[in-house]
Order: sequence, then C-alpha cells, then structure tokens
Amino acid sequence: MYVDIAHRTSLLYSFAAILLAHFAALSAWSERVNIVAAAVPLAFFAAAIGGYIVHGILQDTDNQFREAAPRRLHAIAQGRAAWLSCGC
Repeated sequence: MYVDIAHRTSLLYSFAAILLAHFAALSAWSERVNIVAAAVPLAFFAAAIGGYIVHGILQDTDNQFREAAPRRLHAIAQGRAAWLSCGC
C-alpha cells in the first residue's frame, strides 16, 4: 500500500517541483534566496516519499502515525541489514 502511495506522491510532487523551478526563474529575489526557497519544500517532498518507501519495505503499518518511532527505527535497521546481506 505504501509503495503505491509513494509512487502517487512522487508524481504529484514532481509537478510541484516543476512549478517551483518556474516560479524561482521568474522571481525578482536573488539566486540564493530562490535556491533556499525551492530547496525547503523539495527536502520535505523527499522526506515524505522516503517515509512512504520505508513503510512499504517494512510493511509495518497501514497508518504511519499509529506505532511509536523507537520500535520502527530498530526494525528499519534490521530490515536494511537483511536487504544488504541478500545481495540484492
């Protein structure tokens, strides 16, 4: 379920990223301000999609806010170690 959500959100966020790039190109602000203003939402988009991917790999929940975070971090570490050891 979360892999499907990650795919859908990445498509929606890609459209938003294109709009951000276009707005930054038309902006009167300095290049540095435009880069920071575009990087903040892009970092949020990447973190959100990454979270969905982690839940998809772990198949640990159908609601990411239901379970406590410390247990999830331990499961992520174990899942990553198992994934790396399988030679995938």
